[in-house]
Amino acid sequence: MRGGIVIWLVLLSGIASATASGGATSKPVNELHNLLTEALAPSVTDPREAVGKVAQAAMLRDPSSGSAFIRRAAEATQARRLPSVRHAGSPYREMADAVAPVEAALRDDLLRLAVGAARAALAEESLWQPRELPPGAIPYISPEREVADARYMLHMNATVWEVVASPAAPDERVRNAAAVLADARAHGHTGGCTPTPFEYLAWNELARFDPALLLEAVERFPPPSTQAALHASLPEACFLFAYYRDLDVRDDAFTKVLITFAVRHDYRRPHAALRIYKQYDLADAWERAKQLEPDDWGDRLGAMANVMVDLAWHDLDDALAAAEAEPDSLARRELLTTVASVWACVRPETIDRAIRAQDTPLRHQWAREAAEAELRHRRAGGAPHNARDKLPHDRRLLPGLRDPTRAEERSQRIAKLMAEAREAVERQQQSR
Repeated sequence: MRGGIVIWLVLLSGIASATASGGATSKPVNELHNLLTEALAPSVTDPREAVGKVAQAAMLRDPSSGSAFIRRAAEATQARRLPSVRHAGSPYREMADAVAPVEAALRDDLLRLAVGAARAALAEESLWQPRELPPGAIPYISPEREVADARYMLHMNATVWEVVASPAAPDERVRNAAAVLADARAHGHTGGCTPTPFEYLAWNELARFDPALLLEAVERFPPPSTQAALHASLPEACFLFAYYRDLDVRDDAFTKVLITFAVRHDYRRPHAALRIYKQYDLADAWERAKQLEPDDWGDRLGAMANVMVDLAWHDLDDALAAAEAEPDSLARRELLTTVASVWACVRPETIDRAIRAQDTPLRHQWAREAAEAELRHRRAGGAPHNARDKLPHDRRLLPGLRDPTRAEERSQRIAKLMAEAREAVERQQQSR
């Protein structure tokens, strides 16, 4: 044990020396290093949750240096020689999830570590004993079923990790992924008050690490007719996977694959999906928004207005032409208002051009007042608000007006992950 601690200290000192030359970014990176050091200290009984959170924060803060940080963190975690637990695979699973869109080789290395931890836990019978219920308790799920579900979930996830990390040829990887999905399908669903198909959970795990592999496996090996309803919901699932990645400020290749599949396979709430999809294909998002059918909730107008904001910031003249060409009078009025709100920031001196087709005098007034406010701001020496990231903070966070760099959202997400890591460290310290 003492030798393991020495190795751990050496590895952490390696992280420190690697981050010491970080220049302007050294302070936040050192903050991550300090939290990782605290999480891996011997006084922390189980550092896995905290280490996983720190790794995700490091990758979100700076992908270029995050991979090296995560590799060293994985090595330092290994040096702790932690005992097996039911949630085996953590923190390597979380680390692999963080690096998967940008570095497949490191993802595979981390998934192999997760597989090793999972297989060791599955072989340890003492971890899989049903809990004892207090007298008179009536659980939603029996203790025996609870253990069986947890054990199968770990087995299923480990098999997914093996398939993703396999060096096999692409065709074999697809066949192996399809076999995992078929086994999950045969296993049914979880117990309890909210049963979930194991196949859906396998989709989620594959989507974390290789969404293209998931989609190819489902396409090439369609399910039996009895499962057609589940597979018809694949676009719904892909939207949810992309939605939660978007909430976590993960604007990466995996989110693009998932949201593109949802949008192009008739996801039933396209107005929600287009809000994410427009980041990856603005022109196609606009064409799809125009083709939506009007309904009682105004989904077509809402989707068009949301995409129009990005069109206007991208090319004001094209956005104005598109708004003026809209045949529906209500939609045209709202789209012109959207364009005018951007025009007032970028070209306030020519605001009348943006409202020449606007049919509501009150909206003429709004546009001119916004343009005059921008001109007064400039005359007073203020910097022009001619880009989204230059808008005042309260205006930047309005729907559709978010800063395309998402710097503020990213900072908030990093702060949340680090706060959760600190809470996990404190819980483990108190449990000693």
